[in-house]
Amino acid sequence: MKSTKLLKDSVLYLVASIVSRGIHIILLPLYANFLDLHEFGSLELILLSVSFLCLVLPLEITQAVGRFYGDSKHDLSKIIVFNTSFWFSVFVYLISFILIISFAKSISNFIGLNKDSQILIPVFALYLFTNGIFYFLQNHFRWNLQSNNFVIATVLYSTITIVAILVFVANFSLGLIGVLGGMVIGSLIGVIYCLFQISSLIQIKVSFNILKSMLKFSIPLVISSSAVLAGLFIDRIIIQSLLDIENVAIYSAAYRIASVTAVIYVGLQGALTPIIYNKHEDAETKIMVIKAFNLFLAAAGVVFITMMVFRNEMMLIATSIQYQSGADLIPLMTLTFVFSTVYIFFPGLGLALKTNVIMAINIFALLLNVILNFFLIKFFGLIGAAISTLCGQVIVALSYIYFNQVYYKLDLVYVKYMKVILFLALVTFFHLVFDSHTLYVCVYIALYGFLLQKIKLIDAKYLFSRSNSIIG
Repeated sequence: MKSTKLLKDSVLYLVASIVSRGIHIILLPLYANFLDLHEFGSLELILLSVSFLCLVLPLEITQAVGRFYGDSKHDLSKIIVFNTSFWFSVFVYLISFILIISFAKSISNFIGLNKDSQILIPVFALYLFTNGIFYFLQNHFRWNLQSNNFVIATVLYSTITIVAILVFVANFSLGLIGVLGGMVIGSLIGVIYCLFQISSLIQIKVSFNILKSMLKFSIPLVISSSAVLAGLFIDRIIIQSLLDIENVAIYSAAYRIASVTAVIYVGLQGALTPIIYNKHEDAETKIMVIKAFNLFLAAAGVVFITMMVFRNEMMLIATSIQYQSGADLIPLMTLTFVFSTVYIFFPGLGLALKTNVIMAINIFALLLNVILNFFLIKFFGLIGAAISTLCGQVIVALSYIYFNQVYYKLDLVYVKYMKVILFLALVTFFHLVFDSHTLYVCVYIALYGFLLQKIKLIDAKYLFSRSNSIIG
């Protein structure tokens, strides 16, 4: 039953992932044509700031909700866990909103905004508040195994955001303010929907003892999650420092295109993580995790081959000629997304509450990433930044696998994994060195499929039986 639910929820989370990440691709041509390189680079840095603050300000309490909510045996306990974390998040974001508005002029002067652009600060503050609350409520649907509501909230948020941005930017030429304004409207509508769905759950029931326990769990994750986020985004900060914000725009365009590949991973993540937290003691859960990882690795290979072969065409279609130099970054960034997702299949450290180890892994990877970025960008430009970020994620992935085998041992088939990696390396070498035609992608994927069948990485009968369960 758990395996069937995993596949069902994976499909739903896959839909949500396609829609939410589709925003970045759908809007990329709009940004490329209605924003100049400087504006697009600035937008990317603003969105990175929001992502970082949404991790730091609420002290990652949403992760504690996932851990404590699943362990709660009674409905009352779950209500207290939810409301304690919810009101804490509201309080933190409200205080942040007030502080940003109060010091808006000083912030504008500090970052060098002209008088016409100072309206960006209050719009930024409002987006931070609405997006932060939406993120918390949306995650509650995951922890409560309400995949349907999660998908509806995501689709609603994404659709409203896209329409609003199109109107503000394409019709009224509002530029950056129009983009942020559209995001505010989308997240606000998303919050309203989420509150309507869980209105009976919201009460004034707050336990400071539970809050203390949750924060004890989550605070180490703040440093850890910040290191993870910084590991993925520090490259753009250093690019701005060593090169310029126009290069940030080119790099970010390639990153957004590569992020499409993450949809196959997020669908599994959204369904798998809550099930692991709730049923990690069951033997069937371990079997399910291994099969999900094998499927993930097989799908990642197909996606990587496709992104490598069609990188130039994708960049040209999604942007304009001024971004074309970033096409060669796409394969490297695709691999970065692959390795940055591996941790979800190896939950041993989280289940053992070893958050300090998680923090140490991510901080080490971040430091390595920063050092490599400063060194490689000077010699290889944007390619150096992409390689540096990839190296950091490889270190994190390997560390999670190692420690998982200590605390939550899985029967992994290492020899099969090495065969897949070797095949993809040979395909990459052949395609890049001999400048193969794009039509070769069919040959590559056919050979890859033959390899998967030969080594029996995917349990076809298992997947077929579960698919029949879904259809039935």
